[in-house]
Amino acid sequence: MTDVGTALARAAAALGEGRLADADQLYAAVLQAAPGHAEALFNRGTALLGLGRWYEALAHYDGFLSAMPDFADAFVNRAFALAQLGRAAEALSSHTAAIALNPTHIGSLAGRGTLLQSGGDPSGAVRHHRRAALLHPLDQGMHEALGNSYRLNGEISAATGSYRRSLVLDPGSASAFSNMGYARLDAGDATAALRLAHRGFLIRPSWEIATLLVKCLESGPPVGAGLWPAAERILSERWSRPGSLVALGWHILRSGGSLASTDLAALGGNALMRTLLPLAPVHDIEIERQLTGLRAALLDLAADEREEQLGFFCALAHSASSTSTSST
Repeated sequence: MTDVGTALARAAAALGEGRLADADQLYAAVLQAAPGHAEALFNRGTALLGLGRWYEALAHYDGFLSAMPDFADAFVNRAFALAQLGRAAEALSSHTAAIALNPTHIGSLAGRGTLLQSGGDPSGAVRHHRRAALLHPLDQGMHEALGNSYRLNGEISAATGSYRRSLVLDPGSASAFSNMGYARLDAGDATAALRLAHRGFLIRPSWEIATLLVKCLESGPPVGAGLWPAAERILSERWSRPGSLVALGWHILRSGGSLASTDLAALGGNALMRTLLPLAPVHDIEIERQLTGLRAALLDLAADEREEQLGFFCALAHSASSTSTSST
């Protein structure tokens, strides 16, 4: 026979340590010995949420609420499971029940705001996120969520203010810099957006921030040398390689001195060079003169069979044929 008290303690320890699969099994054993045990139902539901088993989590929260209908956290967690299952209307109702029980519950206010935002009601999202931010002024994520709602509601100035408050609380939030950058781009200030996107990219490079950087660069603000490493990385890692950035890539190579090198091994290891060569014919006489010299030097290296440089050599040769074709 299972000792319920001992099993509960072991299950709670597993859950607290993040051993969700163990917690799931241990709470299941408790429920087998004591069906309907409220604590086990709630906590197993939490473990199941973490494991992504939404239907089972929902069933456990429903079972818990049938016995404990005044527990707001259960309605919040239930709403999360429903949202993951695509049942947004039911999730909103569950959040409403949680807010009725606890009007200051940040999880429910934020969750309902997020659902309204994704459902096309940015005004409703603003109301809920604003209330959550007022009730919990030190929650960095809440100010950022409010900024997102303001932005989607067309309130760019208010959005910028929320993002700034978010960054006061966490100056290392890459997403806050990125989101504020999108807000400034929406306002037509590509220069400020570029600066913010770059700061976010330096903190934590990501596809989302790289996309914003590309949008900013395509808008044509001045690109100083401080931005070259980020732009070079975006092009080199092929997060995005729109044709409009090819000229910028060649500019970075030329201005940074990379094309002045006669060391083919070093040039072959230049990721930006390898990326740019196949993209488009070169339409710059200075660059073309340097590349012509490099192509000639390839003949001297042909016998070396440098396999690691093959991609670069092929790209350089391809660039030669493309240029020749475009000139005829």
